[in-house]
Parts: sequence; C-alpha cells; structure tokens
Amino acid sequence: MLGDMSDSASHDMQDTRIASRIDATCERWIESHWRDCGGLALRISHDLAAVVERPGRTRFDVCLRDGQLIAPIRSQLPWLPFDDSAFAFIALDRCVVDADHWPTLLEECARVLTGNGRLLVININPFGWVGCLDRFSGRALAPPMYRLRSELHALDLIDVQCERRLCWPPLPAALIDSIGDGLDLVGQRFWSTWASLYGLSARREQSNVIRIPLGRARPRAASVGVPQGLRRAG
Repeated sequence: MLGDMSDSASHDMQDTRIASRIDATCERWIESHWRDCGGLALRISHDLAAVVERPGRTRFDVCLRDGQLIAPIRSQLPWLPFDDSAFAFIALDRCVVDADHWPTLLEECARVLTGNGRLLVININPFGWVGCLDRFSGRALAPPMYRLRSELHALDLIDVQCERRLCWPPLPAALIDSIGDGLDLVGQRFWSTWASLYGLSARREQSNVIRIPLGRARPRAASVGVPQGLRRAG
C-alpha cells in the first residue's frame, strides 16, 4: 500500500516537473513569434483567460474546455466568433480538439488573421516521449505535424515553417531538470523527430485589394486590385 502511494506520488511529481518545463517553453515560443507582430493577438489554450499587454501590443488569452471557448467568450469550436482580419497573431497552444475539427479550425484562424498576420500552432508530438506518456495514460493526442502542415498548405498560407522543441530521451525528471537544456540542443541535431513538442507557423498573404471611397454625397467602398509589384505607401 505504501509502495503504491510512493510510486503514485513519484509519478505525479515527474508529471509536474515535465509539465512546468513544457509550459515555460511554450510561453517563450509564443512570445518570440508574437514579438514581431503588432496589433491585436489571440491565444487559445487550456490555461486561464487573461489579457497580456506589451508596448504597442495586446493579446487576449481565451480558455478552451471540452471543445468550447468558455472565457471570456463562449463559442463552440471549430468556429471562431470574430470578424474577418481581426488579429495580427494567433497562437493555438496545445489545443485538444476532435481530429475532424482541425481543418475547419485552421480555416477559421486563417479567416480572422489580418493580411501578413501569423499563425502559430504548438502541440505535443504524438511520436515523442511526452506524447507516448500521454498515449499510455489515455489522454487525447494531437494530430502529427505532417497532417497539420498539409492543412496549412491547403489554405494557401505562406512561409509555413516547422520547429521542434524539448528533444528529450526517456530519462528521469530530476535529470531532465538539471541537464534538460543541453539534452534539447543535442536532440534537435540528432533525434528531433521524437521531440516532445512541435510547432507550425504560417503567414497569411497580404491582400492586394484597397478599399477606395467613391462619390461625395454618399461615399461607398469599392475594391480595386493593386498591380503586382506596386509598393504600398505608409
């Protein structure tokens, strides 16, 4: 009995240590991509809802539970209750949604991105060490990276890039705490396929449509295509 309790406590401690390192890595990852994007940003994750502000930038962190956005807004995924071109940056941070909902969710993200806006998708790699632990624990797994990469290309998003982080071998949590950063650097070079996290980033192409008001009495908007290669002012 005491042995079972000790094993359980040790397992919980290991999960906590690993989860803390994963959370910190994702925070830095999101910050590094968000830093280059001005305007409004959106992060969807299982963390608590919040508003994060930086000079010239504001990010709304929305909480996801059981396939629903529950705070500070309520909506059923995969649909996003936002106007077109609302955000300059969107981060999907380890979102657990039905596999069939991923194509529509990514399409919705592309819709609410501004021109030249960037999307970042971070997931637990189902083929990595942490993904295997989740599989054995019966937790829901994200799709593999190659499947979501194909979806991003199908949406005509550009600059699709793949990254991997926390390339750890299956070692005790105490050892990972002490030399985890070094293991990650070595692992990115030699066994990155089995990284614990993968990230996909993509950018929505800037539209060549400019809305010009016509008429004096009652102005209305007209869409005019900008010739290819013509530089925008401002």
